[in-house]
Amino acid sequence: MLEFFKRLGFGSQDDIRLIQPDDDPDAARIRQALQAGDWNSATSFYENLSLRDREFYTHALGDWPGRPEFFDRWVNEQPQCPVPLLLRGYHSFKWAWEARTGAMAEDVSRSQADLFHERLWAAQADLQRSRELRGDDANCHWGLLAVGVGLSIPRSDAVVLFEDGIRHDPEHTGLHRSMARLLCKKWHGSHKEMFEFARQVSAAAPDGSLTQLVIPYAHTERWLYRAVFEDDAAADDYWDSGSVRREIIEAYERGIGSPAHQPSRLTREISNDFAFCFGCLQDRERLAVTLRSIDNRPTEFPWSFKSADPARSFRKVKRWAGVE
Repeated sequence: MLEFFKRLGFGSQDDIRLIQPDDDPDAARIRQALQAGDWNSATSFYENLSLRDREFYTHALGDWPGRPEFFDRWVNEQPQCPVPLLLRGYHSFKWAWEARTGAMAEDVSRSQADLFHERLWAAQADLQRSRELRGDDANCHWGLLAVGVGLSIPRSDAVVLFEDGIRHDPEHTGLHRSMARLLCKKWHGSHKEMFEFARQVSAAAPDGSLTQLVIPYAHTERWLYRAVFEDDAAADDYWDSGSVRREIIEAYERGIGSPAHQPSRLTREISNDFAFCFGCLQDRERLAVTLRSIDNRPTEFPWSFKSADPARSFRKVKRWAGVE
């Protein structure tokens, strides 16, 4: 698996930092094209991607700090094309969270909350229009569901978005993660609903599926709720449970740890979910395997749950695992 990422340009480097969109050579090339106003290259690139890569590049091409002015120009010059609307909508979703931050609700100011919702509504409008132009792109459903969590859309609408989306792409990791997030207690559901969903997905997933991510995601959310919302000083005891350990290991062995798993650009992201859990479980062997597939480019989450500096959190667990 590590050789796959080396071919993408990720070497074995001593420096550890969060992975960035430009770390992918194709993403870097198309991001430069967008900044240069080369809409045709960007649109053609996106429309010719596989399902798995389309999900990866929706994030890689839509994740920018601030609000790049080229998004509006792209949409204005290709108003009947779903791609610029999708990516501007995805960016507005990320931009909304940039305004709100990850602070607790009581620590978010009224002006932050207003800007958060304003940007989410803009994202929703673009994503809905993109969906109208191309209804079979699950990334529109993913974006609308992710936005819907923040806008507190009705549960029935969320279910429709999820089910319609996975009908077009059953393996879409963003859709599964967003639905699990909506169902967790800190948002619009309960621990029971979140785990019922995660276990249903896990049981139905084919061997080697990336959607097994819902199991480590659910357990991380449950531990986080205990640590933050219940202010439980003994929250880390959660990981001592034998049933928690067994469920995460089974999901790993039926997911990215299965010989049937075919590594893709999304494998690295899911490896972070499992590596975080294996670190908490003190499962050194499986931790080492997942850390090697991540190399020195972790994602912000879930490592930021352990430290305000997620790279430091990752470095600490990597040192403990003895991975160079």
